[in-house]
Amino acid sequence: MSIRAVFDCMIYLQAAANPAGPAMACFVRLEETGVSHDVLAEVSEVLMRPELHRKMKRLTPVTVAEFLDGIRAKARFFDPIPRAFRLPRDPDDEPYVNLAIHSEARYLVTWNERHLTYLMEDNTSEGAEFRARYPNLRIVNPPRFLELLRNDSPAPSD
Repeated sequence: MSIRAVFDCMIYLQAAANPAGPAMACFVRLEETGVSHDVLAEVSEVLMRPELHRKMKRLTPVTVAEFLDGIRAKARFFDPIPRAFRLPRDPDDEPYVNLAIHSEARYLVTWNERHLTYLMEDNTSEGAEFRARYPNLRIVNPPRFLELLRNDSPAPSD
């Protein structure tokens, strides 16, 4: 059974740091999200970085632990994640793409226009290949994802 969405690390960070923002609204609206143990480990590591705690006063060990508990409560774990798609522009984002593919997610939610949303464009060979291979997966930013959820529309043809 497929899930509705996978989120990249930045969406987790923004949700934890700003409970009133669009990233957290994405999590609140979903009953279940796709996660792997590797992704959750990366998210945990990022959320516990002292330099982020200094910049983002909302991030404390307690708020991070509570946030991660909430994610685990909504998580459907997929492990191991096969490497179905290679992402030369940004290998660090490849696990999120492959998690979305493996979990049969309808959406990968990200702000990463440079390294991820370009895969929705047919004017690049990578984008054309991606859309042909994974026609049911859309890569969208949080406001677009929330709009799609409000409309409860099927996967868009963007």
